[in-house]
Amino acid sequence: MKNDRFKLIYKLKSLLLVSIVFFTFSLSSCSKLYKLPENKGLRVSFIDVGQGDAILIEFNKGDKILIDGGEKNGKALAFLNNAKIKEIDKMIATHPHSDHIGGLVEILKNISVKSVYTNEDIATTPIYEEFLDVIEKKGLNIETLKREDKIQVKEIVSLLPSMDDIKTNKDLFLLLLNNDEIYLDLDSLSQKLNCKSSYIAEEKRVILEGEDLLIELQIDSKKIKVNGEEKKISNPPMVVSNKILIPLKDLVVKILYGNFDSSYNVKEVNISYKGKKYKINFRNIDSKPLLAITNGKIICTLPIRIISEILGAKVGWDHKERKYTIWIDEFKIEIWIDKLEVKVNGETINLPIPPMIINEKAFIPFSPILEAIGGSIEVDFDIKDMKAEIPKIHNLRVLNPPSKLFSDINNNSIVLKFDYNDITFLFSGDAEKEAENDMLKSKLNLNATILKLGHHGSSSSSTERYLNAITPEVAIYMAGKGNPYGHPHKEVLDRLEKIGVKVYGTDVNGSIVITTDGKSYSIETER
Repeated sequence: MKNDRFKLIYKLKSLLLVSIVFFTFSLSSCSKLYKLPENKGLRVSFIDVGQGDAILIEFNKGDKILIDGGEKNGKALAFLNNAKIKEIDKMIATHPHSDHIGGLVEILKNISVKSVYTNEDIATTPIYEEFLDVIEKKGLNIETLKREDKIQVKEIVSLLPSMDDIKTNKDLFLLLLNNDEIYLDLDSLSQKLNCKSSYIAEEKRVILEGEDLLIELQIDSKKIKVNGEEKKISNPPMVVSNKILIPLKDLVVKILYGNFDSSYNVKEVNISYKGKKYKINFRNIDSKPLLAITNGKIICTLPIRIISEILGAKVGWDHKERKYTIWIDEFKIEIWIDKLEVKVNGETINLPIPPMIINEKAFIPFSPILEAIGGSIEVDFDIKDMKAEIPKIHNLRVLNPPSKLFSDINNNSIVLKFDYNDITFLFSGDAEKEAENDMLKSKLNLNATILKLGHHGSSSSSTERYLNAITPEVAIYMAGKGNPYGHPHKEVLDRLEKIGVKVYGTDVNGSIVITTDGKSYSIETER
């Protein structure tokens, strides 16, 4: 076992006695930091553990990743308990110093941990031996990391909008079919998948292209290509009201291996016309309504056959013009498929969505039409379930240490880069100038939005060249209040001020929490 190797090397070295002062604390005063808004997919918490590092990365739905745990003082564990974290999917010890692994020992003893990562460095301290012992007792293996390694982490992404989005997003277009299919407009889907989307009109071809995903669809075709492999879906993409609509059910379940659930129930429709009331119960009717969600409203469209039968209307169809003509008493109603205008006795009336033909059946938003002829319509429905969730894999990229370790433990710290759509985090551990220069020499892409400064803001880290390669908007250092090391050093703060970087520190601000949707971010602090 890898653990045995670590233990053997450890026992060959002399023990260094250290004293550990244990105390507990509570972060109840900053409980407001723990609520992750539904529209923010990621939260990164820089936990105030005193003089040490502890960083929690959590998706709204998905994996929880802990980078270091501070000293063995109960602070990191208290934070996790207060945040109701019951399980850590990935635990990463950047290097074996006590101010990084001490708290991990407590967490391993009290919280379920699925996997543990560290570098190949070995310390000669009792806390490091305890770290190895508790990992072994838990039946876990240690996976070692070096440059160019990746840690895969999973996020559960909902392709469907929240109710807030439905109310406020004017560009959103959702179509719910009675066969449990859901159509989502291409722009909304591409944003959720973080893919580039394109439409080749002359070929009627839709393309969704991501980092490891290429999806090609054809309007009105059930064929689909996924990374070059041809497959088949139950419902074709279509164009409605100049929106390209993509069917989600098979895409989610068969291609992206997610979870899909959709059902709605139109209980009854009540139509009033010329003093008469007509009640339609759809339980035993095959041609059921479909629902469209657009401009913050839910619109019910009815099969044209139902209306014609109830009101005794005559219906004509012009294939060339794709036009229905309905005669009801003295009214002549002209309805064009895919057009937002109808005519009632020659007078133009606007519809909220265009009439559609789906599965060879015509569906019409009849409400404004009935109002034009002196009638009205009331629809009683409920949407029970609406879920389209897929797993999305992100990579924590390892930038340090290189294959050949440095002589200094700090320089062997694991340095991680995490790209979350347009927002990038760089976690520097305790890496110092030697490691920074090596990363620069290796021409790694260091550019990041948020930088966790190396070695608690020490002048032994964060060189001018390193900072200029990163060009961060925000820098965070993790240091204890009144620490005896003088962290953060003035030279580093001056460098950051010179290039216009906003600086936060746990000694001043307490725990620092960044939430992001991948496009923008917000920062909250404990104090």
